Amino acid sequence: MGRMAAKYTIATAITVVGLVSVGSPARAQEADTTAQTIQAVAPEALQGDADATVREDRPVALSVSQEGGKVSVADQPESGVKLDSSTGPAVKVGLPAATKSDDAQAISSSAVAYDSGLSSTVVVAKEDGAQVLATIESAEAPERFRYPLTLAEGQTIQATGDGGYVVLEADGTTIALTIAPPWAKDATGAAVPVRYELDGTDLTMVVEHRSSEATYPIVADPRFAWAWHGVYAYLNRSESKSAVAWGSWAIAFIPASRVVGVVTAIIGAPPIQAMANRAIDRGWCLAVYKSHFRTTPEPFAYRC
Repeated sequence: MGRMAAKYTIATAITVVGLVSVGSPARAQEADTTAQTIQAVAPEALQGDADATVREDRPVALSVSQEGGKVSVADQPESGVKLDSSTGPAVKVGLPAATKSDDAQAISSSAVAYDSGLSSTVVVAKEDGAQVLATIESAEAPERFRYPLTLAEGQTIQATGDGGYVVLEADGTTIALTIAPPWAKDATGAAVPVRYELDGTDLTMVVEHRSSEATYPIVADPRFAWAWHGVYAYLNRSESKSAVAWGSWAIAFIPASRVVGVVTAIIGAPPIQAMANRAIDRGWCLAVYKSHFRTTPEPFAYRC
């Protein structure tokens, strides 16, 4: 059984995010409490896109358009989150406990919350997609949070080997959407065991909070991002073995056809032999992602 953090202790340590929308006093209070929880446990998660707009003309509660596409967050939880890409078809992300949740309540200019009692779902519009936060109030809350994905015809989901996933277009190589590995923190900032499970196109986040001696509340996070914000290099088996011997410099010799973006963006990066070794040991291959917004490339493994 996990430990309960005293609510007054949390309240004195946070900055409350003011409500933007108007709802019933009870719903407004729940949204306010959810904002306080996230602000206390993972304040950086609430940093959304400055251009996001809380909508008055429901059924869309929150929207933002960027270079990579458009994020539309529905007022009713059953309608979920729609990610329109500027380079391909849209992907829809369903929300957990949608039929048991209240309609959206804004908790900032770029985030809305859906309360379902023992847990809440918060969607934050980001510059590269959407962050979907789950807040867990007690040990009575569920440990499994299902995010059903609605893909376009021909799109598929591929594990990256580091706990995340990518949605691939019908050609099998172009990345439509990236799903970062999940994380979860308790009220003390300690990590809580979390992982994804995939069944068809249903992505389930499993947060093992009941057996981890966690201090409640807990915040856990799936993040969905367009691929426009960086470049990817997918290495075949031979190239992955070269990376074991030569590290990141081996990427300089990969044919241009293997790289989605600019090869030189990742030449000279820190050594990636460790990930290449892990990939080869599992019978997988190495890939490298380089964000346009960060200097350090991120290697990961994928089935090949």
